Amino acid sequence: MQSPTSSFTLSKPPGTPPAIDDLPVLTSYAPPPKPKSTLSRIRGLIREPMAEFFGVAVFVFFGTGVDCQVVLSTNKGVALAPKGDFLSVNFGWAIGLALGAWVSGGISGGHLNPAVTLAMATWRGFSWKKVPGMRLIVGLLFPRVYMVYQAFILAQVMGGLVGSAIVYGNYSHAINIFESGHRTQATAGLFATYALDYMTALGCFFTEFLGTAVLVFMVVALTDKHNNAPPNGLVPLTLFLTLLGLGVSLGMQTSYAFNPARDFGPRLMLTFAGYGKQLYTYRKQYWLWCPIIAPLLGGQAGVAAYDLFLNEKDPLSMQKSISRTSSLEMSSQAHPHTLPTTTAVREPEHNSGRFKLLRRLRNKIRAPMAEFLGVAVFVIFGAGADAQVTLSTDPNVAAVHKGEYISTNFGWGIGTHVRFVLAMATLWRLRVLMDQQPGLAMAVWISAGISGGHVNPAITLALATWRGFPWRKVPVYIFAQVMGGVVGAAMVYAQYIHAIDIFEGGRNIRTLATAGFFSSFALDYLPAVSCFFSEFLGTAVLAFVIVAATDKKNAAPPTALLPLVLFLTLLGLGAALGMQTAFSFNPARDFGPRLFLSMAGYGKQVYTYRNQYWLWCPILGGILGAQLAVGLYDTFLYDPSPDDDVNRLRASPDDRFSTDITPGRQSGSTTESAAAYGKTSDANPV
Repeated sequence: MQSPTSSFTLSKPPGTPPAIDDLPVLTSYAPPPKPKSTLSRIRGLIREPMAEFFGVAVFVFFGTGVDCQVVLSTNKGVALAPKGDFLSVNFGWAIGLALGAWVSGGISGGHLNPAVTLAMATWRGFSWKKVPGMRLIVGLLFPRVYMVYQAFILAQVMGGLVGSAIVYGNYSHAINIFESGHRTQATAGLFATYALDYMTALGCFFTEFLGTAVLVFMVVALTDKHNNAPPNGLVPLTLFLTLLGLGVSLGMQTSYAFNPARDFGPRLMLTFAGYGKQLYTYRKQYWLWCPIIAPLLGGQAGVAAYDLFLNEKDPLSMQKSISRTSSLEMSSQAHPHTLPTTTAVREPEHNSGRFKLLRRLRNKIRAPMAEFLGVAVFVIFGAGADAQVTLSTDPNVAAVHKGEYISTNFGWGIGTHVRFVLAMATLWRLRVLMDQQPGLAMAVWISAGISGGHVNPAITLALATWRGFPWRKVPVYIFAQVMGGVVGAAMVYAQYIHAIDIFEGGRNIRTLATAGFFSSFALDYLPAVSCFFSEFLGTAVLAFVIVAATDKKNAAPPTALLPLVLFLTLLGLGAALGMQTAFSFNPARDFGPRLFLSMAGYGKQVYTYRNQYWLWCPILGGILGAQLAVGLYDTFLYDPSPDDDVNRLRASPDDRFSTDITPGRQSGSTTESAAAYGKTSDANPV
């Protein structure tokens, strides 16, 4: 009789390999993931807002700290000698912005400004759920449900409050001495912003609007990877230069808030510190209209202008894509097990004649608009610095001087840095097409009209003479550059019109004393030949450095660092050669503002001065100086040995996307390689 089979009896002979189904599954033995604690969920919820909080706190700490030190040290009971001046204030706020951006940039994006946050949400698809402040409170109460809600603006305002509170605690004893125990606007202005007495409400609003528009415009330009964007780690350095330039050019009249959190946060702190309702009744709710609403609208205008004229992507398509993506995000959150498909977000092509016409027109004007906007911002920074430094010497305009000659040099030098960044816009399209076919890339240079960042008629003409830049584009570029000078000067004139009236002694009085803020005029003792030579020499040095710094066979810096080279170059030229002729070194920088002055009531004196000085010195002197500089460099320093241009075209995108403007070469390619394909390159960036 056979015994029954035991449950432990082997069902297979020994040595038989086990079936797949019999093998143990290792994952079944893995310990289950530990659920996140409530503290971990809360930390994940507030990490990005806390980055904004600490970033703004650092920003305001440095800015209000330098305000307190410079102003309080003017009291003999506080310090024996003043500890700084208005330029110190400019540096303090600029350094604070850079450090705040380094603190928060890699975590939250480093907005540090409600105007930036709202503009990013409106134009760039930044989640609206992260914008308001009440969501954070709800999220803390119900972290499982509201993990996606974060509060950038609330965090930014609270950062401003805490940063200013720390500074107030540090200087409370000095404030008591300065105020004799009271609390007035004299020390409230160390933390919140107030306008000068002569400023009208509209003038205050326009100042804050314009400054924020330029600031946010530069933020999107400096972070646009399709543009000449610096590496992420260097973006705070470029923001430092931007805010420093805004401070030395537009900072005098309203204390340049350009950031609602930078003003409202400290203003809230002052409320708790006993300054009372005067903070809010000043000039009929000045606190609301100028440092809050004006920057918010300025930020919207800055991003809109960049996306409309310089962004490589079509603004209409961007908005359509953003709206569809947002709808898709909402549907996927409502149905977490539903995955989006690629067809769900594919955008239909706009094939109507209207859209084609708009796209064609936009592509045609992108390069001239890059030149136009580059010169406009350049003149805003430079002419603004000239006006602020000189107008503040009148005690009826400002109680203390707002800068000195080095501030003017910083203004024009930083304007050079900014104009290069703006004018390098729209080069991404060439880079993409070069990945596809070198011959097509050469055709795009001819047909697309991409700006190379000349921003100076002298440079444009020199490149057309020596480097193959097409002569048919020269008039268009020069016209755009001059018009940029006109508009930039008009913006600064509107900004300082009331101060100019006070300085000149009347609304209808306009003399060369204020015309010199915008155009260049020589010192009285200087003969005509010396004026010509000064402009000739300065422009020659500028152009020589440009071609040297962009020669890849020389010690050329990375493309993204070229604006810093130009900044240092013009800063040095201003410090070394700027006194005698106000260092124009750029026909558009002089002739554009001069055209505006003739329309603003300055009359024919801007042209009859010194027997057509305007023609011989800032125009012809600059043009001939650039011609000589490029000619000398090509003759003595350029290495004519041939390159393997085919390998250059097949190199990495970063190598192709260069600004090499050595003889016979164009940006991102060479004339020699273009000739091999039967094409001629069409743009030549500087």
